[in-house]
Amino acid sequence: MHTPVSHKLIRATYLGFPLQSLHEKTFQKIAQEGFDRVGLLVKGDKSSLPNQAFNFKEAHEACLLAQNYGLGVILLTGYMKYNEALLAKDPDRRMIVAGPGGVLDSDRLKARWLSPFIEKNKQYYKEFLKEIVKLPGLVEISLNDEATLGFGSGAIGCYARETQETFFACTGHYPPKSPKWDDPTWFQWIQWRLKAWIELHEEFRDFVKSLNPDVEVGIQESPLTSVPYLLNGWISGVSFSDDSQSLDTVATDPYHFLHADLFPHRPHRRILTETTRIAVAGAVGKAVNILPQGFMPPGSSPPMGRADGIAAGLIPFALGAGQVSLWTYELMKIIPGYFEGFQEVMEKLLPELRQHRPYSYASMIYPYQSDVWGHGEERNWGSKYLSLIPEFMYLTALPWKWRWDQRLADYDDFENIDGPLVVPDAHCLTTDQWKALYRLRDNGNGIIWIGNRCEKPWPGDGFCLPPHKSEYGDFALTPCREHEIFEDCTSPCFLRSRVDWDGPQGQVLATVGDAPGLVIHESENAREAWLRGFPSHLHIDPKGHPACKTLLGNFELFTRLLKWVSGKEPVVRLWPAPPDSAYGRIRPHDRRSVPTAELFPLLGANSILALIIPYAPCRVETNLIIAPPGHRKIKKVCQLWKNMDLTKSLQPFKKDSWKLPIAIGEDTDLLAVKICLEE
Repeated sequence: MHTPVSHKLIRATYLGFPLQSLHEKTFQKIAQEGFDRVGLLVKGDKSSLPNQAFNFKEAHEACLLAQNYGLGVILLTGYMKYNEALLAKDPDRRMIVAGPGGVLDSDRLKARWLSPFIEKNKQYYKEFLKEIVKLPGLVEISLNDEATLGFGSGAIGCYARETQETFFACTGHYPPKSPKWDDPTWFQWIQWRLKAWIELHEEFRDFVKSLNPDVEVGIQESPLTSVPYLLNGWISGVSFSDDSQSLDTVATDPYHFLHADLFPHRPHRRILTETTRIAVAGAVGKAVNILPQGFMPPGSSPPMGRADGIAAGLIPFALGAGQVSLWTYELMKIIPGYFEGFQEVMEKLLPELRQHRPYSYASMIYPYQSDVWGHGEERNWGSKYLSLIPEFMYLTALPWKWRWDQRLADYDDFENIDGPLVVPDAHCLTTDQWKALYRLRDNGNGIIWIGNRCEKPWPGDGFCLPPHKSEYGDFALTPCREHEIFEDCTSPCFLRSRVDWDGPQGQVLATVGDAPGLVIHESENAREAWLRGFPSHLHIDPKGHPACKTLLGNFELFTRLLKWVSGKEPVVRLWPAPPDSAYGRIRPHDRRSVPTAELFPLLGANSILALIIPYAPCRVETNLIIAPPGHRKIKKVCQLWKNMDLTKSLQPFKKDSWKLPIAIGEDTDLLAVKICLEE
């Protein structure tokens, strides 16, 4: 068991409305409430947002007040956004897009943006940066709020004349206006946009650092780019993971009600969870700043309250974010109970969060490269296939995390991976990434391969066709041989995808039709398994009522398979899975019935912290299964949120593990269970 050292977790809040907030008492109160930083949206002297951005004079006054009360200052800036007045005077400076549909941003607003690559636009932004980098108390500048080069409709940019000429000078061709997957110029255009986007922000970073080397430079990413299965990278023109590596920090804003139509994840507060999970994994080695929704427009948001404040304070830190920045201070204060919930998390749990590090049992490889370069013609492969992986893992009730394929060679340097790996249809891997996977396998982690595998290394550019075709539907997985992974598995198992390949050599344990569906292989160093497709999280019998789901054995089967390949038990998990709820007990076959609580475990030097957050007010009865690392003995168990000793409730479970019954009532805010271990 590793020994975490105390680490800094930063609390921040944004001020958005100078008329309401530009007073000394505001900054005094923010400091008294324990915040470390205050953020300002700065738009110079020509803001198109009435009373929702600080001009230079207001920003200077706010920075002085923040400095007086020991608060660091974050400045959030536009660039492409918030320049409607400039574009009205000079329309030639706009971003020009081509392709189907409209140009709506993540807030479903029409995007009237500056072209990012026009030289006079860059100089305009640099002049703006030159003004704000002088402000007192500045610790961070966040660039280019929520901008992208493409949109959900499939329209992409930028086709401004200057941008086209720059591309021509680099390649000898003008950029195609629509996808042409058999044309090398189309791939050059995709690659050029991704590279030019990173180089643009590196240019701004270097400019800021030349004026103030101590200030951190980050970027404010749209949820459409921080969660790339929402919008394919060749459309957005943004690689979140590569962006994060080129800057000091990266931020994103998963507004769980405002952005609900973008995400499939339910209950709604899981949007905060899944965005944080994937962003932290993509930004390996870099600080991640999460901006939870702290505003409630009466016309577009369901009622918010204490539970949202608790989620905002707990979930990002529990999943590895380094900073939480509430958007916004003024608006969250008028949501009944929101700030009180957030503040209670800070007072009761922040010291514990600083002494523990997030724990994950399984690691899921995120095949970003396969999505962009292997399924580009199928524009929505990520939203159809990858977006449902979190839904399946949620129902296993196992602690897990993403690992991006782009960063596979980096994880060895930053993180200790000790658990099974799952590689879903990641056929597009470089030689170094492939070697990194096998190093992890040979360390005894074990791997579950799903669908297509990498048959030859990808050179790092160009199209990377899947070696075998796949189809999507409902495919029964039928055991054909006895094995320990099938013990007590009485419910049917289905796959939601099926690759046209019979898999690697090994022992066939289950079939899909007459073909291999589950193959295992065991060598001296490691165990591996291969599934023909990804397991379904939801199956509807085509002969039954469309509102009724089939209760599946997929979750128990997959859990047993993870344990078999790794030879390891999770340190802590919920069982049985999926966790039952009062609604599910009454309507178990309702396709809308999903678990209403999730476990967020963390490890300390001599303790395990098990945080269980209810996403919705619904009674849940389950068990916390604890298998202390190194077979260490449990000394004490307490519930920190309610200051209760639970040691006597602990029951022996299986070999070297314990069971703690868990009851979540309709009015339960949070369970914070600390398991103290003997040294």
